[in-house]
Amino acid sequence: MRRAIILMLFLSNFLYSQTGAVRGIVKNQFTGEPISGVTVLIEGTPFGATTDKLGWFEIKDIPPGKYNLIVTALGFEQKRVEISIHPDEISYISISLGPRQELQRTNVQYLRPDPNHTRLFLAPTARSLKSGQGYACIYGSFFPYEPPLVLGAVDFAVGISNFITLGGGVTAFGSVAAAWFIVIPVIIPAFHIAPKITLFQVENFSTAIGGLFLIFLPIFGEGESETTGMYYGVATYGNDKISITAGLGFVQTSIILIGAEFRISNHTKFITENWLLPNSGPPIFGENGSVNYLSFGFRFFGERLAADLGLIFFTGLEEPFSPLIRLTYNSR
Repeated sequence: MRRAIILMLFLSNFLYSQTGAVRGIVKNQFTGEPISGVTVLIEGTPFGATTDKLGWFEIKDIPPGKYNLIVTALGFEQKRVEISIHPDEISYISISLGPRQELQRTNVQYLRPDPNHTRLFLAPTARSLKSGQGYACIYGSFFPYEPPLVLGAVDFAVGISNFITLGGGVTAFGSVAAAWFIVIPVIIPAFHIAPKITLFQVENFSTAIGGLFLIFLPIFGEGESETTGMYYGVATYGNDKISITAGLGFVQTSIILIGAEFRISNHTKFITENWLLPNSGPPIFGENGSVNYLSFGFRFFGERLAADLGLIFFTGLEEPFSPLIRLTYNSR
């Protein structure tokens, strides 16, 4: 009887020892860094474990045989690994997980945001400033007419909300007058206010309405102030690489705006801005009012600063191209 009991204890201990274990580490496929918190389960069994801070796991007391490990982690592709368990042995394994397909960042190019994205050269786009965001700029242009004309302005804008932008500033039109062989500079100052409301805005498309109101001050204290204004609607479609802006404005006549932006590099854009003035009202330039404004140039920008260098040409006039310079600082 005693021998039978000893034999049974021996057999039970022998049978109990007929198990194995698996120990391993889980790493990131691309960086080689260990991954913690990974769930490792043996398919079809209650056995499992979770990796520690160093990416290691261990599962014990597994009956001998062939199994599949199911390895899952948040943000990574699930993986199935075949293992073999042998009695009284620990099987070691190294497992690599790759990020989920939609989370992989291979061949992704970072594009620096344009700090002056709410404008072309002079005309607005349909994009809006964010609430509390603002910019300040100075710009000028020289027109080699007879007599020559100089345009200069100090401009600002601030986002009242994510959909309402309020701009304003001071504009000066300068020229010269000759009297008795003496050249006299003539400067016509004006204040301007430019509100804009973005009606619709999604990732690649936005629409807006707005206005530009000018108040011309009297020269040398003579005469009276004059006020003029323009109302417009504009739409912008595209992304950080290429976009198109089209709009329609009303002043003395209707004005059609067609503009585009083309990303050349991470810090450079090619921009074209064109105003088409059909013969639908009183003349603005020349005798029949059929002069169109065409411009093109480049924008160079960093994180907050942008510099525009362009050329302006009026069709129907004999004067050559006129240079345009604009410097903009965005608050954030």
